[in-house]
Amino acid sequence: LFRSDELNRVLKEEIVALLKENTVNDAASFELPENGVPYVIMVVGVNGVGKTTTIGKLAYKFKEAGQIGRAS
Repeated sequence: LFRSDELNRVLKEEIVALLKENTVNDAASFELPENGVPYVIMVVGVNGVGKTTTIGKLAYKFKEAGQIGRAS
């Protein structure tokens, strides 16, 4: 079994590896899957840093780009 400090270390390493593997340097080049498969965009941050505002802005940009609300 993991102790909490070990678990935190392992989780941090895994998250960093995933972020490095999937980093997009240019937001304009980010494209949603075309095949209609559900996907997840994870937004993480402490209270009061603007997560909800950022999610709203992302949704607006995706909708304006025709990437949200399209028929599958």
